Amino acid sequence: MVSSASEFVQRKNYLLATDLDGTLLGSGKKYEDALELFKKALILGSFTLVYVTGRNLQEIQEAVESYCLPLPRAAIAEIGTRIFYQEKGAFTEDTGWKEELQRSAPGWDRKKIAEGLSRLEWLFEQSEEHQNPFKISYYLASVSDLEDRLAQVKEKIEKVCPHFELVISSEPDSELVFLDVVPRRGTKAGALEYLRKKLGFRKNRVIYAGDSGNDLHALTVGYWSVVVKNASWELKTRVREIARKKGISSRIYFARGQGGLDGKYVSGLVEGLVRLKAIPLHLLKECR
Repeated sequence: MVSSASEFVQRKNYLLATDLDGTLLGSGKKYEDALELFKKALILGSFTLVYVTGRNLQEIQEAVESYCLPLPRAAIAEIGTRIFYQEKGAFTEDTGWKEELQRSAPGWDRKKIAEGLSRLEWLFEQSEEHQNPFKISYYLASVSDLEDRLAQVKEKIEKVCPHFELVISSEPDSELVFLDVVPRRGTKAGALEYLRKKLGFRKNRVIYAGDSGNDLHALTVGYWSVVVKNASWELKTRVREIARKKGISSRIYFARGQGGLDGKYVSGLVEGLVRLKAIPLHLLKECR
């Protein structure tokens, strides 16, 4: 939990980066009210908005339309392997990020990595729309020997390219684990670091909100962070453990539901923005 208010100096111009599914997106009347508050917060505060998600660009645009979301300045898509800038409703890809990914992972060979992993009969490739040249996506059953299986995955990949990351996530009440193999910098955190430098933001002017395993790196890299209430117990535990080791616990706020907000999804994000003093307290009081 964030400590004293004095540690977070109230300034304008924050880079506000948020996950979509499970964080900004939800359902129900309380969710709709909280989403309206979020839109108001964007006006009352001064934010450069960035969506950070596992969705591809088409799925991001569909979410913006169906949920009536504000258009972001940029979108980090497909776990962090693609970056797009938005201007007047049109999205343009940052091709320089692809070059950065290739440089970060000498020896990256998608075909060879996939061939090596194809020998693991309990690992299943996701459909084509979830794949790209810098992301190989799988799912597997959530089993008791999951760590052993992930060790086998790492061993296979290391024979081809030692510079990679495994991004692991799951959905509530699902028996499946989602696994993405990406170049070393091809995570949400890696992409956001690249983007915030390109947009000219210091690290202490970034706020990140998330709820799942693929948000873990970004939540614990040292930004001001908000973990929404509906995040899994496992994620909250890991975030606390890593934050304690890094000495950044005071930079992370765990939403719990306050001031008429239930702390879940976007309401947890709004609550976090208030507690981090990025938006006025009276906005939270309007929920009462």
